[in-house]
Amino acid sequence: MNKFLNDESRKEIKNDFKTVKISVHKLRPAPDKENFYHLDDAEIENTARSIELVGLQQNTVVKPIAGTDEYEVIAGHKRRCAVLKLVSEGKTEYEMMPCKVEESGDNIRNELILLFTNSTQRDRTDYEKMLEMKRVRELLTEYQKDKKLPGKKQDIIASLLNTNKTKVGTLSNIEKNLNENFMEEYAAGNISTSTANKVAGLDDKKQNALYESYKQTGELTANAVEDMEEIKEPDCIVEEELEGQMDIKDFPECLPKAANNEVLQDNSPAEPNKPESDDYTEQVNEVFAKDTLKKLIKLCRFITEAEALELETLAAKCEERAGKENE
Repeated sequence: MNKFLNDESRKEIKNDFKTVKISVHKLRPAPDKENFYHLDDAEIENTARSIELVGLQQNTVVKPIAGTDEYEVIAGHKRRCAVLKLVSEGKTEYEMMPCKVEESGDNIRNELILLFTNSTQRDRTDYEKMLEMKRVRELLTEYQKDKKLPGKKQDIIASLLNTNKTKVGTLSNIEKNLNENFMEEYAAGNISTSTANKVAGLDDKKQNALYESYKQTGELTANAVEDMEEIKEPDCIVEEELEGQMDIKDFPECLPKAANNEVLQDNSPAEPNKPESDDYTEQVNEVFAKDTLKKLIKLCRFITEAEALELETLAAKCEERAGKENE
């Protein structure tokens, strides 16, 4: 861990910088994978007014863009946006920003240290922490190609991002398993980390079904996720006949006499995958119906008005059939 964060390492990074003034119009934001922090208008406005009051208290960290006279911002995106706002208001005295130009070729180590700095100097949402974690993992994987990590990757990620291994595990589960629709809701702050983690534990089919319900109600509770967790796919009642599978009817000499006579009475071939007994079919239907009704009872709060009317119609039909059977 000290390889990334100790004082000597930081000193080496600082020695790779030179400070110059650069026009804000020549500064470009970093790619999305490196610049994933949300900036709202209020933050930019507050920073602009602070710069007006006390000036720029920190240098923006940049690196040259090859083949141009422009620079990519590594740290200081909010300051850049605030200065652009001031210049657009006609306050051109702020156009030239003091910048530290990073000339070192060790971009992986530098970005890791800058991610660590952000984790200690700014408030981030859990979604932003998740993106930080993903980026740190990518950087460490790249780092491992040439050098040995000084410890376990999970421990390094937790230390760099100023959090604990449990949090890293939770965010990792969300990042890897939450589907696209719920990820958008998580990014927007519409669902909590706890709920997102529970949803990420469901398979794709259940996540999609849960999202359809969420779209209708606009709510997603822990109970709803737990109910979805309990739903199991029905077991297949009739197994598909395998290629080359033999039928006992083809070998009557192997059967006891009574069973032999009973089997040979039916000379007509049975339809594949269809139970031969009506009583058996009724039992299977009853099992499926009861299982489905149990699921509906658990998920009744998600039934729409139109679906409720369909259920009422179905119940009336069943009552009518029961009445005819009792006549």
